[in-house]
Amino acid sequence: MGNRTYLGAGVSNTDNGRAVDVRSVIPITDPRHSLHHRCDPKRYDMRNPEFSALVEWIVANRGPVPQPVMFRRKGLLTQADPELAYLKATYPKQVVEHPEQPKLELVYGNRRHAALLEAQRIWDERGEQGAKAKLLAVYQALSDEEMEIAFVRENSARARTSIYEDQLTVRSELRKNADWTDIAMLLNTPIKELRRTHEPLLEAHLAVVQAYSAGAINRSRLQRIIKVAPWVKSLRGAAR
Repeated sequence: MGNRTYLGAGVSNTDNGRAVDVRSVIPITDPRHSLHHRCDPKRYDMRNPEFSALVEWIVANRGPVPQPVMFRRKGLLTQADPELAYLKATYPKQVVEHPEQPKLELVYGNRRHAALLEAQRIWDERGEQGAKAKLLAVYQALSDEEMEIAFVRENSARARTSIYEDQLTVRSELRKNADWTDIAMLLNTPIKELRRTHEPLLEAHLAVVQAYSAGAINRSRLQRIIKVAPWVKSLRGAAR
């Protein structure tokens, strides 16, 4: 990699650009990930038709997964991290040369990452020799705050995010004293629609928001739950 920052044994440069081994990076579904609190499990569930369709497409086409993902460095892997054991077994020469392996977190592209892992599992079950589980990727040095902004912007621009995911963004931005206009621009959503959908949800427990987002309860039921809820509505003032 010349004089460039060393990015880990699971990262390589190919004719198509940089590639990252999916088993060497930490996705948002992992509790160790800095944005794990922003994870919506439904996005990575085979019972979700959109996710299932992506997995089926990858399996049928033998990859590659379209569009690059983004990752960043966040400290070093320790002996307790499974990624280090994987790297030692898969890239022994590189790990000997670089015993301190960086901890890599996915900034965005978590759904593609999860879909490729699921496709690889299916190939393995079928006894098929699947392509090596690598994704085209870009690297950027980001702080935690910059990472969250990049995550929100990319997901809002590229894919239809869930109500739950957007509500997490709304709450996070309001805590930073952002106004509704700024949040609407961040989420690429008309401000009237954003406030109509999300302002009432500020008074709901996140578990209730997640159930509503998943379609387990309707809006009428949601409003009744909010009305009788005993919890403190800490963001009510910030929303006005």
